[in-house]
Amino acid sequence: MALFQKGQSGNPAGRPKGSKNALSEAFLTDLQADWDINGAVSVIKMRDEDNTQYVKMVASLLPKDYNLNLNDLENATDDELKSELRKNLELLGSSIAELTGTAGAEQMAGNQLGKTLAGGAEVAIHLTGLYPDWWEGLVFNEPPLLWASGVTSETTRDNPQRVLLGNPAMEEAWGTGWIPGDSITNTTRALGVANLLDNIQVKHVNGTSQVSFKAYEKGREKWQGPTVDMVWFDEEPPPDIYSEGKTRTNARGVHTMITATPLKGMSEVIRMFMSDD
Repeated sequence: MALFQKGQSGNPAGRPKGSKNALSEAFLTDLQADWDINGAVSVIKMRDEDNTQYVKMVASLLPKDYNLNLNDLENATDDELKSELRKNLELLGSSIAELTGTAGAEQMAGNQLGKTLAGGAEVAIHLTGLYPDWWEGLVFNEPPLLWASGVTSETTRDNPQRVLLGNPAMEEAWGTGWIPGDSITNTTRALGVANLLDNIQVKHVNGTSQVSFKAYEKGREKWQGPTVDMVWFDEEPPPDIYSEGKTRTNARGVHTMITATPLKGMSEVIRMFMSDD
């Protein structure tokens, strides 16, 4: 006797409602873990060893309305590849910093579109003083003191610290983030949260710069203190935290940056930020 009748499903009820593909979830989890450890190193190796594939990778991350024919890159010279890469990096940079002013920059986009990654890239440039030839934004000629922050100590560690330094849980991976490993001169651990750093000291072209890590959850009192050159808010902060952070930069020109999904629309913080121009 046949197990299944012709034209009839062997499982007429279908997959139970709410069930998930455990194998796919496990694969994605493993892939994310591998990227956290090896992703930055692999990208750097690609850049150094295969310019064509590197340019293609960058191009694949650009918004779809950018017109780039990848097939034209196959026989391009090194100079042509560099020119194409520079052009598209400029396009990418302008697309994620449309609200840039003298007071700072705000990068607003949907979830998982690279806001924190882009913010970390700018912070690393300021910390090292290694500004690209095409850079037209804010420039610190002297080593800056910066703050990078998030909602909680854990999200600060897992987002700004991670993109700047590398996988927080693996010290051997420190230096695989946006800050080059040979530019990191010292790290100081924070107390109370595993793998969270208090600060990173970085070799700047004119001395030693520093980025310290803050969390909104600590309250306004923990944000009072020294004058700093710039504050990076990763996700929109409460109004009192934004105001206190901005105050820390008043003496040096009011330089703040927010990387956030605008879930609250034209909020009090966004209005304050835009009025700083």
